[in-house]
Amino acid sequence: MGAYLRKSYVNIFDLNSLDLDQSFFSSYNIPKWVQEGFSRALIDYELPQSKSFVLRMPEQRANYIREKVDTFGMSKAGIGKMLTRMWLSDLRRESNFDMIS
Repeated sequence: MGAYLRKSYVNIFDLNSLDLDQSFFSSYNIPKWVQEGFSRALIDYELPQSKSFVLRMPEQRANYIREKVDTFGMSKAGIGKMLTRMWLSDLRRESNFDMIS
């Protein structure tokens, strides 16, 4: 779960990271668990073997972040203002819900 959380959020101080896909290995289908709204226990999503998943930033969300940076700038104060006007979910990559391997 830790790898999923670390790789699902973009580094707001590095806008190049918006375009980078992230992958993580898990023995649970965490993207499906998230997609289904955490409706069951994580153990119900256990896989027979670890799989690799891909996370990517949707283009519309990446453009939204870039617009906010253009408006507020990359200074500490600018980032602070920007983050007070955004949801944490705006900074999260999404899974394509397909297992790679």
